[in-house]
Amino acid sequence: MGNVCWPLTVEEVAKVADSFAGKFKLRNRALFIFGCCTGYRISEILSLTRGDLISEQGRIVDRVIVKARNMKRKKESRFIYLADTAKEALALWLKRQEEIGLVIDKTPAFCKEFGQRLTRGTAWRILKNAYRNAGLNTSGLATHTMRKTFAERCYDFYKRTGTLDPMRHVQKNLRHKSIDSTDKYLRFMDDGKEVVNNLGFKL
Repeated sequence: MGNVCWPLTVEEVAKVADSFAGKFKLRNRALFIFGCCTGYRISEILSLTRGDLISEQGRIVDRVIVKARNMKRKKESRFIYLADTAKEALALWLKRQEEIGLVIDKTPAFCKEFGQRLTRGTAWRILKNAYRNAGLNTSGLATHTMRKTFAERCYDFYKRTGTLDPMRHVQKNLRHKSIDSTDKYLRFMDDGKEVVNNLGFKL
């Protein structure tokens, strides 16, 4: 799970999304799609609870907030609007959670059978198996691949639409302190509503 990893193409994202199987297919697929559609780090994703994803009206929230204490530098929270694709995947998994009795708001959004939070190591094993099942070489892939994939899709979107100074958007929205960190990604993301539904994923 090192820092050096590659983003997935739109076609590869679709292959991976279709590769999940077994008892926790809905959970694992939701984890992957959510990661690709939000760009959150795996630790940030795993910090989320059902209460973070479901509104008081019982619907999937329009935007997800990761609390400051769960962010990398623990200084400020961050939100991202949810793409319809992510909402659909989450809805299927969270409904399944209800069916097996995991209905408390504090229940980890991505949990094991009896409500225990997934670990980063388990998440990596899930993704690694999915990458392999999709016929991908796992060398150069990691949990961070989801974040880089989202960043690349957003970067492509802003380039297509003529956004000025896209790298600055990268730096701001990935919460990078240095533009050098952003340059290593060659990508970026945005907190706006329009971009998340124009990432090119067709699942």
